[in-house]
Amino acid sequence: MTPVELLLSKLKGTKNTTSGWSALCPAHEDRKPSLSVSEGDDGRALVKCHAGCTTEAVCAAVGLTLRDLMPERNEPTVTFGAHRNGKTNGKVFATANAAVEELETQRGRRAGLWTYLNTAGEPVGVVIRWDLDDGKKDIRPVSRHPDGWRIEAMPDPRPLYGLPELPKADRVLVVEGEKCVDAARALGFTATTSAGGSQAAGKSDWSSLVGKEVWLLPDNDAAGGKYADIVTKKLASLRPPTAAKLLDPHAAYGREDLPAGYDIADAVAECVTDEDRVALRERIERSAASGTNVYTAAEPSTPPAPDWPAPLAVEAYHGLAGRFVRAIEPHTEADAAALLVQFLLGIGNAIGRTVYALADGSRHHANEYAVLVGQSAKARKGTSWSRVRDVLTQAAQQWAENRVLGGLSSGEGLIWAVRDPVEGRERIKERGQPVRYETVVVDEGEPDKRVLIQEPEFANVLKQTERTGNTLSAVIRQAWDGGNLRTLTKNSPAKATGAHVSMIGHITREELQRYLTATESANGFGNRYMWFLVKRSKFLPFSGTPDPVQMNAITGELATVLEFVRGAGEMPIDPLARALWCEVYPVLSRDRYGLAGALTGRAEAHVLRLALIYAVLDRSPAIQVVHLTAALAVWEYSEQSVTHIFGDATGNPLADELLRLLRAGGSNGLTRNELHDMAGKHHPAARFGSALGLLLTAGLAHSAQRTTTGRPAEVWFAGPARAHHAA
Repeated sequence: MTPVELLLSKLKGTKNTTSGWSALCPAHEDRKPSLSVSEGDDGRALVKCHAGCTTEAVCAAVGLTLRDLMPERNEPTVTFGAHRNGKTNGKVFATANAAVEELETQRGRRAGLWTYLNTAGEPVGVVIRWDLDDGKKDIRPVSRHPDGWRIEAMPDPRPLYGLPELPKADRVLVVEGEKCVDAARALGFTATTSAGGSQAAGKSDWSSLVGKEVWLLPDNDAAGGKYADIVTKKLASLRPPTAAKLLDPHAAYGREDLPAGYDIADAVAECVTDEDRVALRERIERSAASGTNVYTAAEPSTPPAPDWPAPLAVEAYHGLAGRFVRAIEPHTEADAAALLVQFLLGIGNAIGRTVYALADGSRHHANEYAVLVGQSAKARKGTSWSRVRDVLTQAAQQWAENRVLGGLSSGEGLIWAVRDPVEGRERIKERGQPVRYETVVVDEGEPDKRVLIQEPEFANVLKQTERTGNTLSAVIRQAWDGGNLRTLTKNSPAKATGAHVSMIGHITREELQRYLTATESANGFGNRYMWFLVKRSKFLPFSGTPDPVQMNAITGELATVLEFVRGAGEMPIDPLARALWCEVYPVLSRDRYGLAGALTGRAEAHVLRLALIYAVLDRSPAIQVVHLTAALAVWEYSEQSVTHIFGDATGNPLADELLRLLRAGGSNGLTRNELHDMAGKHHPAARFGSALGLLLTAGLAHSAQRTTTGRPAEVWFAGPARAHHAA
């Protein structure tokens, strides 16, 4: 019986999935299958509880140990085929086995063999090791080529070891050598390495780690430090940004007297019991807390353009949403932020109103509004949506085909898309009987209350909200707040209950600044949306095709998410996330001034809804710290986008004009009378004073008294108050 078969025999609720199996986790009270099981390329059982239970806890709950997840240590048989050395005169072998047998004829029985796979899970290379009598080792590669297998290195760029497992991981441990990867896996880590030794790390394709949290645990010698340096530079060049943390081997292994060359394989070999292995893993995890951040998204290698926000932080690419972006981003010109945000909003609508989070007694569901702001035709806003729509259609075809709509022009039209059955009074006249009226259903209504409004020309929506008598703004605000929609229009009897409305809009920066009025900013319309600056990420004359294996896995997991969330109800916030929420809540709730402040006035609610979506994608029983952190990263980028779009505009045209004049006046300032003359004397004194007061309250301007031959003059300056002004 294989390790996977053994484990599955002890689990309940097992089902086949596109990437292996799902089951009820035995380590916690699991009503929906949250445990994923798959088989590694060496036969080991790979286990992940999406609720956060450790592999050790899962094994203990069914009477197994970590060792039971590993295959028997018989030498593997190679039945596939590719690689290079240069001493075989270009000899081609029909299979990898044949090439390995040739090498064993020359060098004797091997000590180890490891197989490299491509993204489709097909073997493309083999690394064989011999342990020599003098304590050294001999490594030989075999690689697949169009004409067969050769004893030579894999062609550049080479795949990472264990490549098919990497897309499913949020954190990856990078070690030096395949034997060390096996040891790290025995501790429950997702781990990888590059082929060809420490000097050849630059020849591998590291793009599968894009956006992931990476821990580097080098060997305890100079070569290990060099390897970590090469890997760090490769990771720093990836986009979206990749976080990397360098772990100190002494701290990771809890020893100050480490021998030269000591590695994780040596540490695991010294473990006698399961308790030893658990303790080793915990030491490595603790060492990461004090590790060195060798590259982070918060410290980009090149500073962002002054008119553009810093890149979306790596924490935003958590879980399934991050795996989707990493699978798509290399093959499209679309902005990674555009892909991520629309994916989150799309799945947030598809799950409906079955799950919610509570805040101050109010239910917050997963429906959200977002607008992508970028240059027309150049920001690839439409391209990003098409990529998202394709994968959502695969996972939820009926919803994607029937509940993704556009052409929003009135509040009544939005209500009609999610309307309840419409009743009317029908006049009944029967012979010999008095006339009576009966209530009849004149329209069956819309049973599916989910609707995602996708507006590629969001400027039209803003124009409609300004039309006299148009109810669109009011209904949009109702739809974000809750599920009950109606208007007081006499000729519109339709209403909706339990509606689940999400919106995605696309607009240019110029259109947004032109059509988003002060009224819509102040009345709460604007702050129910999140605003994101997006742009073309790269130039691709020919767009690529994502790996079908990765995409199938993503769509399969999305389908599982939609099944998981049915009847979920309240999503609680776990204790650690509650502590973080208490820490960030005052910051999210702070007073903000000006137009940017008006547009970011619902920060707390947006962050909570985003965290809810991340938790649902993880099939988590509660919102955890990782979900809240991801949501905060998305919100931070939105907040920065608003600041870059509107700057310190107040939304008050007179106040903005006065600020412009004050900045032009420089350090000399302008008197109140001079400002009044330059801005136009037609402004009433009360409005003029109110505009100056707004600038003062926002810290955008201040006044001082200047001594004159007569009465002191009130002089105004741009910026916050200083300690002293020259008389």
